[in-house]
Amino acid sequence: MVPVMTFFLLQLPDLDKYDTSSVQIWVSGAAILPTEIRRQIMKHFPEVKIFDAFGQTEMSPVVSVLRPSEAEGRETSVGKALPFVEIRVVDDNDNDVPLGEVGEAVY
Repeated sequence: MVPVMTFFLLQLPDLDKYDTSSVQIWVSGAAILPTEIRRQIMKHFPEVKIFDAFGQTEMSPVVSVLRPSEAEGRETSVGKALPFVEIRVVDDNDNDVPLGEVGEAVY
């Protein structure tokens, strides 16, 4: 789901009355999942593992995934590239930027 869909789902007034224990995987994409929304998912769906996916229609469509085991403290990350996907971060001249620098992702 995209974060806004999750937001509206979490607004259901009687969400706590449902047994959500069978929900084990939650995939979020299209935008960064806000930390508070992530906390609410974990509260209402205690068995769930959240995967944050990044990509675009023109490229597979998933390029990278932030796995649940890697998410703590890195909630704004798009995770690691999937197998067979190479990602570079480049400047305006298509040169690789140093680690930690801002640039454009090409894959």
